[in-house]
Amino acid sequence: MSLTADISAGTARESTPVDSRRARTRVTAVALMVGSLVTAGLTAWHPEPDSHDHFAYDVVEPIRTEWWAWHVFGGIGMAAAAVAASLAVCVLVPRRGAMLATTGAVLTSLGGLAFAAGLAAEGVLFAYATDTDALSAEAGRELMHHANENPELYVAAIIPGAILLTLGPLLLAGALWRAGSAPRWLVVVWAVTNIVGFVTPFGLAATVINLTFTAMLLGIAAILWRTTTNH
Repeated sequence: MSLTADISAGTARESTPVDSRRARTRVTAVALMVGSLVTAGLTAWHPEPDSHDHFAYDVVEPIRTEWWAWHVFGGIGMAAAAVAASLAVCVLVPRRGAMLATTGAVLTSLGGLAFAAGLAAEGVLFAYATDTDALSAEAGRELMHHANENPELYVAAIIPGAILLTLGPLLLAGALWRAGSAPRWLVVVWAVTNIVGFVTPFGLAATVINLTFTAMLLGIAAILWRTTTNH
């Protein structure tokens, strides 16, 4: 009885780390799936700016609630996708390419958090500016015009975030390439759409690129999930 009990206890102790690792990996995969879909929704929904890269009062005011929600919660989804993608690649690249994965993970995570902060700031500011219970339409227009002409307070987070969200995933893609943890075509498409998406933020082309980029993230999430079924 004592020997059997000792063997059972030892087996339980050995399986616990494996089960915990499997659970963490699956949580990361699900977070990546949900975050990437939310990010795709934000990009597809977001109105285009005018020729001066400004968002007019008449564009934001009718959708002020959606504007606030998408910028705040969409930004959270984007940050979650960035952190989850970073963790996913680190799991998929345990040895060869690990330094690239770790560096890319730090840059990508910081970029996602910074970009989300800037989005939230822009969303809240414009939502208040278009709240006719607080400001007259004329005062709201003036506030939005001032913000459009002087966007430093929120762009200070958005621009560095966007740069890091471009550089970081390139390093993550390089890590996946070196490790051979994902199909080469997926890695290449992910890297290319990441670069092109940086210079094409709006329009039909941006939507197509974003959907392709999202599909690649979902592919990485699926590969990550599959690693939990191979034990």
